[in-house]
Amino acid sequence: MPSEAKRSKASEKSLTRWWKAPKLDRATAKLVTEHMHAYSFPAAMGLVRWADFRAVRRLLDVGGGSGCFSIALALRYPKVHCTILELPAISRLSARYVDQYELEHRIDTRPMNMFKDAWPEGHDAVFFSNVFHDWDRATCAFLGRRSFDALPAGGRLYVHEILLADSKDGPLAAASFSMNILLTTDGQQFTSEELEDLLQECGFVDVSVAHSYGYFSLVSARKPFTARSSRLRRRRATRQQAAV
Repeated sequence: MPSEAKRSKASEKSLTRWWKAPKLDRATAKLVTEHMHAYSFPAAMGLVRWADFRAVRRLLDVGGGSGCFSIALALRYPKVHCTILELPAISRLSARYVDQYELEHRIDTRPMNMFKDAWPEGHDAVFFSNVFHDWDRATCAFLGRRSFDALPAGGRLYVHEILLADSKDGPLAAASFSMNILLTTDGQQFTSEELEDLLQECGFVDVSVAHSYGYFSLVSARKPFTARSSRLRRRRATRQQAAV
């Protein structure tokens, strides 16, 4: 394996670890951000041309890295405003990418820890791209609950991932990528059913899954308009877990 690939994988493993550590060094942040921008920006441009985000006004891009999705969304939809939530060392780099596209008036960056710090308010959509696969199910459920609490009634959660088939033995690209993720992070790729169950347990409704661009799919869910329906779904999920 080339030394550059080894450094990239080591850095990805470091990145997930640093989310729960006091500080991320700038060299690692730069290496991972550049690597992920090159990997993710084409998929981001493809996604915003396929999916319909016209109803979104303010989007919180959690763990947004270079900001490639927010940039693609802002280029496509002139009325949308985005906030990129990232670790301080990466947030500085995100701002530079945003400046390159002269979108600083519609995309702002918030240097913070998505696990420990209070999320900014006033967003009607929360977006994760290539985030859930870095963490185990319990951690993803924690992020799902934080998203639920941060959104207004009717707000939407979007999860952008490469999904495994229900059998978990394909497609080839997804299965291969999942093996890589197992070696380099704390997580793995999900199936659509696994994500649907997870988001429903967090209180979301109207979960849908659709192919977006390349190997990627977009999972979308809505926070219900009534608190009662959300509480009932959470209780039902708790009973189901207890019965297992």
